[in-house]
Amino acid sequence: MNSAARQADVLVCDAESDDDLLAIATASMQLGRKPLWVGSAGLAYHLPRAAGLVKSSKAAAIALPPIGRPLLFVIGSLSRNSLEQVRVLSSTASTFAICVPPEVLLAGDTDSDWQSYARELARAIEANHDVVLSPKTEPRINLNQRPLIAAALARMAPPVCGGVGALVASGGETASAVFESLGITRLRLLGELEKGIPISIVENWIRPLPVITKAGDFGGTDALLKCSQFLHSGNGHPAALHDSGKLVSGKVAQ
Repeated sequence: MNSAARQADVLVCDAESDDDLLAIATASMQLGRKPLWVGSAGLAYHLPRAAGLVKSSKAAAIALPPIGRPLLFVIGSLSRNSLEQVRVLSSTASTFAICVPPEVLLAGDTDSDWQSYARELARAIEANHDVVLSPKTEPRINLNQRPLIAAALARMAPPVCGGVGALVASGGETASAVFESLGITRLRLLGELEKGIPISIVENWIRPLPVITKAGDFGGTDALLKCSQFLHSGNGHPAALHDSGKLVSGKVAQ
């Protein structure tokens, strides 16, 4: 990599295993100029270890605030895996699914159909139902419209977030848009529910709010269901949850 970096501005590395990703991350730390990493969540997972920032992998007991209110899932990703995760989650009796057509989201909050979906969301939260809020898959939208869809979906969340016990946001653009719409700029990172699915606490909001974020195409088909089960368990101490105690400030990205 050092040799290639002297001749090129972009290095493309292949990987077949976690060991390969760790080797790439470690080698990148030795480059003579500051690298900009572009890749999967799997590569990002190894960067702290490669940089010498991981001191211990010992599991720590972390207590979340009691969650006696419904959960809100804002899922903006339209990847096949994400859609299946939404299907699995919404198949449970305790979860209410609201799928908003793209044209309604793009019409804005002054549109009568938008207001109808917003009222449906508010009623579900008031009735103490967990809600998964997501865009419909049809009609298909252009790639350049996806940030607009994520931002529009996020604007539906603030009116009800005062009544939710925890927030789960999936899709990087969606998570960023939700936090921006709520005025959230700081998260206290507690650890991971499982590899690549971090749990945080909002620190500069009206109250401490547990937050789980996830890349849209990350995790198994039951990833969102596991988030729901963990948050409702009142446990707060899954085996995979590792204490990091890190403060994440500024715009959040996946």
